[in-house]
Amino acid sequence: MENDDIQRQPRAPDLSDTHNYQQQQSEAPSPPLTQEERIRRLEDIVQGLTNMLDMVKVQNVDLQARVKTLESCECRRPSCLWEGKEYQDSETWKKDTCNICVCVGGSVKCSLRQDWPQCLSCTYEGRIYSNKETFSVGSCTSCVCQNGEVDCVQKTCPPVACANPVMLPTECCPRCPTGCSDGHLEGDVWKKDSCVSCICQGGSVRCISEACDQSTCEHPVIHPGKCCPECTNCEYLGQIVRNGEMVRPDLCTACTCRNGTVQCIKERCPELTCLKRFTPPGQCCAVCQQGCEYEGLTYKNGDHFLSQSNPCVNCSCLNNLVRCFPVQCPVVACKKPVPTPGQCCPSCPVCDLNGHPLLPGKNVTTSNGCQHCVC
Repeated sequence: MENDDIQRQPRAPDLSDTHNYQQQQSEAPSPPLTQEERIRRLEDIVQGLTNMLDMVKVQNVDLQARVKTLESCECRRPSCLWEGKEYQDSETWKKDTCNICVCVGGSVKCSLRQDWPQCLSCTYEGRIYSNKETFSVGSCTSCVCQNGEVDCVQKTCPPVACANPVMLPTECCPRCPTGCSDGHLEGDVWKKDSCVSCICQGGSVRCISEACDQSTCEHPVIHPGKCCPECTNCEYLGQIVRNGEMVRPDLCTACTCRNGTVQCIKERCPELTCLKRFTPPGQCCAVCQQGCEYEGLTYKNGDHFLSQSNPCVNCSCLNNLVRCFPVQCPVVACKKPVPTPGQCCPSCPVCDLNGHPLLPGKNVTTSNGCQHCVC
C-alpha cells in the first residue's frame, strides 16, 4: 500500500482527547452524559484503535514484500574455500610461516614473503635449501639454512681404543675392526649371489635365500642380476628368445615366444605319388625327382635308350620311372648273318673276302700282310 493511501485513512481518536474533553467540561459545565452515550463514545474509541491496527498489518505485509525484493537483488562478492574454511573476498591469511594467501574474486592467490628473515632460502653447491632445512656435506659435516645463511658444523669423533682403527666408506669416524671370519665387518650386508643375501651379525655370517614364486610359463628367463625367473622372454634350446620372436629348431618347425612360453608349429608336407623323391637344400618337404637315372646316366621323361651293358635291352623313361624290354630282332635275308659290334641284332654281310663276310666299314689286312682292305 502506498503512503498516500495510508495518509487518507481516518485517524483514530487519541485517548488524550477524553482527558481534554473532561477538562473542557470542567471549565465549561455541560449536561452530564448518560450511560448509553458513554458506552457509544468508548465504542468509537475502540473502533478507531482497530482501524489503526489494520493499517499497521497492511504496512507490515508491504514492508516484508519489499525486504524480499531487496534480498533477491543483493550482490555479494564471491568467497574462497581453503582447507575446509571459507574466506571472504579480499581476506588474507597465513598459509604457513612464509606464505600469505588472499581471496581475490573467488580464487586463492598465495605469495612468498621474501621480506621476512625466516623465509629466506639458501643456495649451497648449486642446490636450494629452505629456511631451517638441514643437510649433510659428506659423512662428517652437518649444515643448516638459517635466515638465508648456511651454517656448517664438523662432526666430532670419539676416541678409539684400538691401535688399528678402520674407516668405513659410509661413516665419518674411525672405529675398531669387528666382524666375521671372512673379513666382513659387523653390520655389513652383501649379496653372495643373485639369490642369496648375507649379513655379518654378532661375529657370524647369516645368509638368506630369496624365495621365488612358481612360474606361470613354461620357458621363463632369469635375467642377469635377478634371482627369480620372469615370463617376459623365453629360454629355449640354450638361447634367449625375445617375446614375439620366432626361431626354427629345424627346417620343418617354427617356434614363437609368447610371454615366457614357446609355441611350435610343425610344417605339413604334401603327399607325393612318385617313387623317387629328394629334399632340396634348405627346404623341409621332399619333392619328386624329375627324370630317370639308369646305369649312372640321367634321362628326361619321354627318352628312349639302349642299356649300356646290354644292347639287346631297350629302355624308356616315363613318369620318372625306367622301363626296359628285350629288343626284337628282325628277320635277315641272308643265310649267314654276322653280329654287328655294339648292336644286338646280326645283319647280312656286305663284303666277302676270300669267303669271309665283311660288314661296312670293316678294315682287314691280308694274311701276308701286304694288303689292307676296307669294306
